[in-house]
Amino acid sequence: MTEEKKAVLTVSFGTGCREAGERTIGAVEREIREQFAGCEFCRAWTSRTIGRMLKERDGTDVEQVDEALERLLADGYRSVTVPVTFVIRGREYDRLMQTVRSYQGRFDRLVCGEPLLTDGRDFREVVAVMEKELAPYRREDTVIVLMGHGTEHVANFSYERLQQAFHDCSLTDFVVGTVEESPTKQNMLRLVEEKKPWRVVLAPFLLTAGEHVRHDIAGAQPDSWKSRFLAAGYQVECVTKGLGEYAGIREIYARHAREAEERNMAEAGVQSADGALPYGVLCGIGVGPGDPELLTQKAIRRMRECDVLMVPTEDYRSSIAWQIAVRAVPELEKKPCVGVAIPMVRDAQERHAAHGAAALRVMELLEQGMDVGFLNLGDVTLYASYLYIHRLVSAGGYRTELVNGVPSFCAAAAALGVSLAEDAEELHILSQPEQIREGLGLPGTKVVMKSGKHFQRVKDAILKEGRDAMLVENCGLPGEKLCRSLKDLEGEPGYYSLLIIKDR
Repeated sequence: MTEEKKAVLTVSFGTGCREAGERTIGAVEREIREQFAGCEFCRAWTSRTIGRMLKERDGTDVEQVDEALERLLADGYRSVTVPVTFVIRGREYDRLMQTVRSYQGRFDRLVCGEPLLTDGRDFREVVAVMEKELAPYRREDTVIVLMGHGTEHVANFSYERLQQAFHDCSLTDFVVGTVEESPTKQNMLRLVEEKKPWRVVLAPFLLTAGEHVRHDIAGAQPDSWKSRFLAAGYQVECVTKGLGEYAGIREIYARHAREAEERNMAEAGVQSADGALPYGVLCGIGVGPGDPELLTQKAIRRMRECDVLMVPTEDYRSSIAWQIAVRAVPELEKKPCVGVAIPMVRDAQERHAAHGAAALRVMELLEQGMDVGFLNLGDVTLYASYLYIHRLVSAGGYRTELVNGVPSFCAAAAALGVSLAEDAEELHILSQPEQIREGLGLPGTKVVMKSGKHFQRVKDAILKEGRDAMLVENCGLPGEKLCRSLKDLEGEPGYYSLLIIKDR
């Protein structure tokens, strides 16, 4: 038998700064290469813009990921491990995974590694590295500001999680910001001002200390980070090292490469050193609108299988979702349950902070090897607060799944004995008072959810248009009430009320 041809393809975003790239990307690649003796080693960059620039300026060719994979296929390589030098699981990582998935089945094995900040161990190790490397700059009168790139992607949450990791280690003189997203320069100025330092040290939290460091961070222009802090009256010092220049950071990348190779070996039937991935799975479980008999068999099975339940209420026993679940599966009384605060407020910053805190609590449990079942009233894909937490945990690299529940408007229609849509009839879901007037003009059936405290405004808008609606209050719950006309409604319904407006 001929020996299988194996390759390692290291993927980076890329850089146009040759010297800085050699000190960072090049150094990480060399660290990874040492782990894979006997394998073909190659690199690819995801930035086509940088690739074109290098070609025109230096005559240098750096392959794109698809180009490198096609070449490896043509050269007969059947097993490929793909370590990455990304910092977070952002848009570039998503694009890479999309490309890798398109090649699954064409190789015998093709496994992608993880970015620098993926699980709790990574955050703790990164904090330890930055504490050690920046120790010479730390003084009682100094705040160290780490500046990441930032992204509109949900993975931007990683910078907040990193800030929390510094806080957990009592390193309160470290603050984390981003060049292009939240936390912004304004946020950083406020945070630094609260600490009342005399001196500020600006350090890039970027793999390569290239253009962003020279211009956005340490540049002389008025809107650079250095200029803004100088204008605020601080003494400012700039660190110009990229993350790839720190040995401890390179070791984390190398560990991720080894872990990716172990998964590759496991797929080949070879037992890895650590065995299967140790972390648990987060499962969002829709428990339906209220009637415990409407829980799906899958929801019941996943609730029984998970190690711990979570609900979006601090006092979990007062959670309607938990009460529905325990009526269907009484033995859940004996299962550990954690309540987390998810405030229903308009303030986006407050909501975001609550979702982030809940996601961190979930990640802690997953890293203990526990499977977490997060209960959600109704369906997990419909106006579900849980989905914000789900996205944050998923962006952190943890395994997640969704289990649907019966939507409240389907159960309400059944309770009223009416159809929601027939033949080519349209169905429209409205959730805000501002949507009512325009929504009433739409053809077909209209469902108004979450009317709650805005009910009187919604009712007035419906009656003013000469229309009527059916109402179900507490669908499937004790105290369920049905009303077939708003004109017959006495008093004001409670929070869990739903309206159905038919054209006929």
